[in-house]
Amino acid sequence: PLAGGQTLAVQTAIETGKTWLQGKQQVNGSFKNLTDDPLIDTAEVILTLDCLGMSPTDWAVGGKSAIDFMRDNALNGDGTFGSNGSEGNLADNTWALDAYRILGGSVAGATALAVNVTPATATIVVGDTAQYTAHSYKMNGTTEDVSATATWTVNDTAKATVNASGLVTGVAAGNAVVTATSLGLSGTANVVVPGGGGVIIPPPAGTPIKVKVTGRSGETLYSLNTVYLQAGDRNSRGDEVGITPVGALDKTGLSYSYDTIDFMHTISGQSPMGMNGWMYKVNGVTMGVPAISYLRNPLNANDQVWWFYSTDSANIVGLDPLLLIPIVEVTGDDLISEALEKGQDIKINLEKRENMMVELGQESIRKLNEMQKEMNITNQGIDVTFTPTALYTEAVRKALDEGNATLQIGAKEVSTSEKEEILAKAKLGQSSGLFEIGGKLVDLTAQIVRESSEGNKVTEKINSFNEPVKVTLDLSNIHLSEEEIAQLTAVRYEKDAQGNIIPVKLGGTYNAKSKSFTFYTERFSYYGIVKAENLVKVSMGINMLTTRINGTRGYTDVPPILINDRTMVPLRFIAESLGATVQWLEESRSVKIKLGEKLLQLVVEETVPGLDTPPTIKGGRVLVPLRFVSETLGARVTWFSSTQRIEIVR
Repeated sequence: PLAGGQTLAVQTAIETGKTWLQGKQQVNGSFKNLTDDPLIDTAEVILTLDCLGMSPTDWAVGGKSAIDFMRDNALNGDGTFGSNGSEGNLADNTWALDAYRILGGSVAGATALAVNVTPATATIVVGDTAQYTAHSYKMNGTTEDVSATATWTVNDTAKATVNASGLVTGVAAGNAVVTATSLGLSGTANVVVPGGGGVIIPPPAGTPIKVKVTGRSGETLYSLNTVYLQAGDRNSRGDEVGITPVGALDKTGLSYSYDTIDFMHTISGQSPMGMNGWMYKVNGVTMGVPAISYLRNPLNANDQVWWFYSTDSANIVGLDPLLLIPIVEVTGDDLISEALEKGQDIKINLEKRENMMVELGQESIRKLNEMQKEMNITNQGIDVTFTPTALYTEAVRKALDEGNATLQIGAKEVSTSEKEEILAKAKLGQSSGLFEIGGKLVDLTAQIVRESSEGNKVTEKINSFNEPVKVTLDLSNIHLSEEEIAQLTAVRYEKDAQGNIIPVKLGGTYNAKSKSFTFYTERFSYYGIVKAENLVKVSMGINMLTTRINGTRGYTDVPPILINDRTMVPLRFIAESLGATVQWLEESRSVKIKLGEKLLQLVVEETVPGLDTPPTIKGGRVLVPLRFVSETLGARVTWFSSTQRIEIVR
């Protein structure tokens, strides 16, 4: 019927096409037309023959059929398929897998696809150890801890060693790469041995949430613990639970169910009886009827969620007496003191505080440093995290030691009129290569507040921190294409001597799951996220050969080093990464660097004004002071002293 009365004509066309296809078969059994990829052509023929009810073995040249080609010639050494497979050609791999499916092929669910080693980087002093873990990722979506069965190796045993279970020991200052191999698949991680300190292992990915679950008889079904949630997380039903109370419950591993989308029904086998059933509190406040729609409300980092089986209608409102950090407003000092005493994370929400600021005294700053505790400040889509030592600067210590002074920290979104004024003065657009995306423009402040003899408050701005501060801004209300995301950078709006506002690019990273952007800054001002033309972001580490340029991993043959407390980097690598050209002048033993109209010439072992450490030669490479050269070429350098990491943005 589909031939529309032209059955004979259609059949003739099919036979003509079959003859033409068969004429394209090669001696290895594949099919190829002109410059086509034989893998794709062969897969297309296999699918066509299947539609015609024929077997690929029906056509052969010299005893070789399409099946012989797919078995013997299609697979590349790296696991891809076809002549373009190793270059990441999605079409080759898709056609190949579809052809294998038609031929009856299948992949066992337990087939390992990759090995991942965590932590990605650990800093270990000489003589100390850090446990690395290897997980195998399976075809069926599960993971398996293969740390005990994997083969562990280190590329430089002079710097670090690893035992059979992944325990790495620091041997000597330097860097190494640890590798875990399981079933022919390998994963790697970095080892940094600075020679002093301890073991620094990055926290798990995601938003930390504290959760506990109490059953019908008051029994503990899940003890208070921290779980890590990410936007987009889904439960076993496929429902998106994300960073919500349901997401926290899901991470406990307890079984739970809801009959409809309206109410939580059962947790750990305990079902509702009459008016009794499951409820939850967030930071001690009962959220009312436990409708699933309410449960989708997002949580903030370090929120505390308590799921409990309620038999008392009084639970509709009120505060949890077991709350670890009260949400009622208390002084910053009291909040920090209580959190430290109970070993909890420190989080201060500024949303309902006066002027959206918090004041801290000398003792709080000292304790953060001594007890190595981070402090997190949040306010309506603004998240600021201080490392333990960030605020313990000489200027802050001196001011607080004098007494009658406090440290004041604030974070807020500026008004629409303020934003328009700042952006107008910053002159975004073609002239600057920076373009507004419509996100928040925020004002971050850190200042010393003193009381004068007359009783007036006098403020003094903090010009720098001991360690860059992490800032995350919510961009969930902005639609961004992949191309736009690749161009995103944070900018700090600074005033010059003439009062002009200058946007300074800081780089940063976009999180597609949370739709947020994270960057680091060494001092506070006004900040926003913009698109930048020709954005260049370079990441390096002291004594580390691995680098990243715009997210792509690379290597240098000579690592950055410290000389006289100055970071020295391979000139050609850093200059060419920033788009400059480099010329070596043998007679004068000098280098000439040119970028647009900018020209810089340096002589090996000679200083110039503003340069107290001269260029030098190591390993056949000219090393130059990073900050001097980068900022001369218009780039911005951020130094992370705790990890000896460098970020350059232009």
